[in-house]
Amino acid sequence: MPTTLGRLKTKKSKPLGQEVYEALRTSILVGELAPDQRLIEEQLAAEMGASRTPVREAIQKLEAENLVTRKPKGGFIVRRMSMKDVEEVFGIRAVLEGYAAFLSTKNLNRQAITKMEEILDKYDECLKNGDNDGMIRMATLFHDRLYRTAKSNILHQMIARLRDYFYRYRMMLLELPGMAGESSSEHRQMLEAMKRGDAEGAERMVKAHILKGQEVLLREAKAGNLNL
Repeated sequence: MPTTLGRLKTKKSKPLGQEVYEALRTSILVGELAPDQRLIEEQLAAEMGASRTPVREAIQKLEAENLVTRKPKGGFIVRRMSMKDVEEVFGIRAVLEGYAAFLSTKNLNRQAITKMEEILDKYDECLKNGDNDGMIRMATLFHDRLYRTAKSNILHQMIARLRDYFYRYRMMLLELPGMAGESSSEHRQMLEAMKRGDAEGAERMVKAHILKGQEVLLREAKAGNLNL
């Protein structure tokens, strides 16, 4: 039987230790395990249907990735993201996705355009219905389509390594007042530039879109409205 940690289901399709590690890592990056939350091996093992050994090994790997922190008196907590972390993630994302938009414009075809338009239409429907989860899902699909249309395996792999970070911050941004509507408008402007064959313009728009998100996120965090 599958076991669940937050939204992620482990189905034993991979070695158990890898499943546990990926489940914990994803739950941290999307915010299901909150900053400063204590990681209790026995509790996590019971919830995931695993023994304490793979949980302990997963936590050690997460410590090496700087996602969890060892407490002075023992045990681990989820590491709180810093302002510098946000700046780095968004800065890297702006460069990678901007280049993806440039390449995607060069490789754009009618099938890709149709798919992107369908995704944006579904996003707007979710926006109209107040379906935040649906909006987040459609926004993620739109950006994923952008990566794939670029037809660069190396670029796609680089972006994929940061995908969970993007998802977490996307959730935060789209839940802020007005941001979901602005995101819809900006996505459509990006696609229009791509349809015109304006690769440089599409690249600039994507970078501006992402860096605007960074600015808003940091402002809200400094104001105490967001828990990074």
